[in-house]
Amino acid sequence: MLKALFKDISLKYCLITVLASTALALTLYNVHAQADITEGGILGLSLFFDAVLRVSPAVTTTVANALCYLLGFRVLGRKFIVYSAVGTAGFSLAYAIFEQFPPLFPGIAAYPLIASVTGALLVGVTCGICIRIGGAPSGEDALAMSLSRLLHISIQWVYPFTDFTVLGLSLIYIPFSRIVYSLVSVTLSAQVIGLVQKIPTERKGKAMLSYRIIASDLDGTLLDSHAAVSPENLAAIREMTEMGVFFVPSSGRTLGEIPPCVRDIADARYIIHSDGAVIYDTKAKKPLDTRCMKGENARRALSVFREYESLLTVRYNGVLYIDEARNDSAVYDSYRLPQSYQNQLFHVAVPVPDFDAFCDGMEEIEMICTFFRYDEELAACRERFLADGAYGVAATETTNIELFDKDAGKGNALWRLADILGIPREETIAVGDNINDLDNLSHAGLALAMDNAVGEVKRAAHRTICHNDAHAMEYILKNIITGEATL
Repeated sequence: MLKALFKDISLKYCLITVLASTALALTLYNVHAQADITEGGILGLSLFFDAVLRVSPAVTTTVANALCYLLGFRVLGRKFIVYSAVGTAGFSLAYAIFEQFPPLFPGIAAYPLIASVTGALLVGVTCGICIRIGGAPSGEDALAMSLSRLLHISIQWVYPFTDFTVLGLSLIYIPFSRIVYSLVSVTLSAQVIGLVQKIPTERKGKAMLSYRIIASDLDGTLLDSHAAVSPENLAAIREMTEMGVFFVPSSGRTLGEIPPCVRDIADARYIIHSDGAVIYDTKAKKPLDTRCMKGENARRALSVFREYESLLTVRYNGVLYIDEARNDSAVYDSYRLPQSYQNQLFHVAVPVPDFDAFCDGMEEIEMICTFFRYDEELAACRERFLADGAYGVAATETTNIELFDKDAGKGNALWRLADILGIPREETIAVGDNINDLDNLSHAGLALAMDNAVGEVKRAAHRTICHNDAHAMEYILKNIITGEATL
């Protein structure tokens, strides 16, 4: 059992975690404690319960930390618990040792702003390193890591939310003049932690391989300007497959819409399609995993779309279905469909008579793609689906909405495939160029944006790589999978 628990645990990472946790303890003892900078998170919440409800921090801290670590284990897995245990033990032991000596900066309390900024920078770096490796030195960090993963929000914004909430409660018994420096500290440290997470980690050679899945968008990413997969990309995919890396095309299209040049890649064992509603096994020639809109959820979605000036297309079982009565270029132009999408409908889609009745009779729908005549109606419809909570919402164009089950989505599909293959989620790469790739990038261990990507994608990615005409898979192979290690 111990062998299984410590499988793939890096001794190097454990040592780095201990050193970072020791530096974190040194900072909190010599800066925060001396300057009387209070805390948000679990510690701040425990102090609040002690002051207001007279419940000992010994009780509340233990219970709250246990719950946070349990959540972390459920969301982040076995490695998280191991590295967290190492980090927590290192922090506790180091703090106990430092308490035996006088503080290094006894006069820092006279300079609260300097203390808050200095402490924030040091906490951000040291705590950020522990989180980067995959462990949490405190329950607050475990909670932040879990919420970041569950809500698909960058961790640098999760910390301020939890800390500000607790510090706001603390105003009941702590003067604002004392809390203001804490607000500065937690805000700055959260941003530093976020920056540490964006530093790319690369490894050299097969023995050092750290990424096992590459989920790639198609247009503007894997495909070049001629909508082809270059020989250089095919050769790189073959080499990575031989190294044990899974290359996974990931698309909003359904299986029938994916170009043959992608479907026929012999080394692409799995394909994620229909915005993550389906993980398809190309060897078994059947879905490995599905997350479709079903029954009432599917019919409710169709009903909402029909309240607006919209044009529906639906996908199920790998097929794109359209309304035969509206299969006309003039109609498509009026709903602002780009020419490339119109060509897809004319050549790949299956026209259906009595389309509304056909859709209402479907018990499962992989994805609905709807184009709108008016921007204000699109915005109103999008807000309704986001508020509903039963759906995932994306877009490939500024004039459309792509709707799928809340458990679908490219990012969730990437996680599901990683779990099925027994690959840690941090050992995944996602690469894309457009806004519908943001979900995938937010889930991946390493998020890559193409040089031709839109600005929003570049800002969300850990790094920007080459243009889609410069062979993205070859670039990833040479510069990341077998590239020189950098920290």
